[in-house]
Amino acid sequence: MVIKSLSDQKAKSLNKIIRNIVFIQKSQNIMCTAYKVVLNSHLTS
Repeated sequence: MVIKSLSDQKAKSLNKIIRNIVFIQKSQNIMCTAYKVVLNSHLTS
């Protein structure tokens, strides 16, 4: 029982880490896109 609860905790923390990584990657993509848009508007004007 103890081993199972430990592995459950590990699985939960792993899920949290994966979710954080996905969130970070998404926000980085948004930042990249925004940066490109700003760069393009500066170049055209």
